[in-house]
Amino acid sequence: MRLFTTQHPTFPLYQLAWQQLKANWRAGDLRVLLLALVLAVAAITSVNAFSQRIANHLNSQGGILLGGDLVVISDHAIPPTYVQQAQALGLRHTQTTEFPSMLVHQGRSQISEIKALGENFPLRGDFSVQLPSSKTIAMVTQPPAPGEVWLEPRLMSVLGLQLGSQVTLGVQAFNVAGVLEREPSRGGDMFSFAPRVMMNAQDLAATELIQYGSRVKYQLIVAGNPPELATFTTWIQSQLQRGERVEDVKTARPEIKSALDKAEVFLGLSAMVSVMLAIVAMLLASGPYLNRNLDTFAMLRCFGATSGMIQTILLWQTLWVALIGGVLGGMLGFALQAGLALLAGRLFVETLAPSTLWPYLFGVLVSLLVMLTMMWPHLRAIRTLPTVTILRREV
Repeated sequence: MRLFTTQHPTFPLYQLAWQQLKANWRAGDLRVLLLALVLAVAAITSVNAFSQRIANHLNSQGGILLGGDLVVISDHAIPPTYVQQAQALGLRHTQTTEFPSMLVHQGRSQISEIKALGENFPLRGDFSVQLPSSKTIAMVTQPPAPGEVWLEPRLMSVLGLQLGSQVTLGVQAFNVAGVLEREPSRGGDMFSFAPRVMMNAQDLAATELIQYGSRVKYQLIVAGNPPELATFTTWIQSQLQRGERVEDVKTARPEIKSALDKAEVFLGLSAMVSVMLAIVAMLLASGPYLNRNLDTFAMLRCFGATSGMIQTILLWQTLWVALIGGVLGGMLGFALQAGLALLAGRLFVETLAPSTLWPYLFGVLVSLLVMLTMMWPHLRAIRTLPTVTILRREV
């Protein structure tokens, strides 16, 4: 009796492959192979997911140091087209103006670095400011109100100031409304050594401090999703004029770039070693599984199955194993990366952001690739392997 014909096999091949897979599981031959695959995918997934969380956290911290995700720096006023492009892409944006000037109080003066803050600054991070209404340091996410300034403690000490004192910038008087303990986007040029003064950009024109020839640094700060940021970066690079440059986390903060590079190298090497060890384990575990399949394939050939049908059955089995191993490995990898994040939690002030689905999808793809790579030689060999050779492997 022929259970298989060329046109219509008695059983759907995927169903037969599933039944044979369950038989191999009960026999124990499949368990070691599947366990090795699950561990391989778990190692890859956990390392990639944890690496992504660390990289995202470092990038986020770098954004806090910049006050945003990307900064356009210019020695002249920011062109309106730059702002319009950021708006068109749905990016949040703000502007700042920095320059050195004298801060005056009751005839005493001190060179300072003035920073005029636009609306919505900072886009990332916050200020640490001691306010009159609070005895403790408050976290503030907006600039000073018009007519008010925040001063660093050094200025308060040098000029003998207190909260509520009056100071003069240019021709405009301001009320000292806060003591600045920490700010995002602290500059790195020579004027950063001078004590800082934060003011509202709406008051800048009234001071009459910026004149022809003044040494001023203008900044356009943007923040948003990575795809829109990448589009804006590509566009702005083609539009840059004299005296303009673009900085992001890596270019503006070398220490963040170094940390990112080291984390990527270390975790990348860990993932590579995990893959290599997993492939070796799977190759060792695949021997008994394939030997049992050869006996089954020989019987199927005797019942009329063609070599193409045998290949299809083995391919279905490979896909089943890869899918199951990928899903189970992804679940185990999720638990492992959560444990790694918990262990590393003390190294970071803030909780690590969750990873995307990509590391888990990548784990499933790796599972498919590894299984197909391992089974491909056997898929090719079965087409030309005579039934008698399978039945009499001792010959």
